[in-house]
Amino acid sequence: DGLAASPVLRAMLCRVLVLWARRTPAVGYFQGLADLVEVLAVCFLAEHPAVAGDAHRLTPAVLAALPPAFLARAEADAFWCTTCLMNVMGKCFTHNFLEGVEVMLE
Repeated sequence: DGLAASPVLRAMLCRVLVLWARRTPAVGYFQGLADLVEVLAVCFLAEHPAVAGDAHRLTPAVLAALPPAFLARAEADAFWCTTCLMNVMGKCFTHNFLEGVEVMLE
């Protein structure tokens, strides 16, 4: 996928994932979290007028041309949404597998 290879998007995802994992050591990073954050980031990036809400217009070249302040806001929004979502679901993904299973059973 062209967009996933974008250095701008990769750096954004890396910062969000590392910060989130460091702030939530009981859960940390798990497989699939990057996919979730990528979808959230693309949604926020698509809000730029150059993209006009159509994520298909978001190419690596368009992404590289977006203003740094806009990229920073989209990154912060993706982090915030990840945090809110994982506050609800995070206990199902703890490093202690049995604790996560018990939460899901409840």
